[in-house]
Amino acid sequence: MEVTILADMIARIKRDADKFVVDVQAAAIQAVYHSVKSSNITPSQQLYDALNTAHRKDSLLAYLENFGNVAWSKTEKKIVFFDREKILGKDKAIAWTDEYAEKVAANKWDQAKPAPAPKSIYDCEEEVKRFIKSMEKAIVKGGAKNSNFYDAVVAAYNNEQLGLQDAMYCGFAVRALTNGETPEELVKTLVSKGCDETRAKEIIAEFDVVGNS
Repeated sequence: MEVTILADMIARIKRDADKFVVDVQAAAIQAVYHSVKSSNITPSQQLYDALNTAHRKDSLLAYLENFGNVAWSKTEKKIVFFDREKILGKDKAIAWTDEYAEKVAANKWDQAKPAPAPKSIYDCEEEVKRFIKSMEKAIVKGGAKNSNFYDAVVAAYNNEQLGLQDAMYCGFAVRALTNGETPEELVKTLVSKGCDETRAKEIIAEFDVVGNS
């Protein structure tokens, strides 16, 4: 595909996406209206179902719950009627007035819940932190079988120059070890994530996987 054609396609996707947000906003306002005015939650459920996995269903649900008489039922796995006055008290009851309509319209469905921050599939920092903490607990309890593994991860993570990169690879190694990979498979896993093969072998050697796992 030519770059110019691709650019046109992307521009069209942007236009469609912008229109989609506007259309959902209009529908969401009406869904809230019906849930408040006549306790009819069908439009809310239909709108929620209309969004696919590529859309912000979590934010739409938050919007509907914030302003309408609806709630998500974990047991039924669907939107149900939520009687605010009965469950939360008279002071939490809502009525559809001109003032309330303006409030609902002023708030945006796609901003009702913050979108997850972008995260690279190669970012294992949080996983490495969790692993370090779990190993520390195991060491305290005397249940750690691979102290070299722990020392290597901590050393890599604390290294100001190579820390993030090596800790990232250590994180992948943690996952691989959890899945029962052999040292040879571990090397292949790290290489597939962008690690140099020589460095991958060094990391595995530092973990002393063969002797202590």
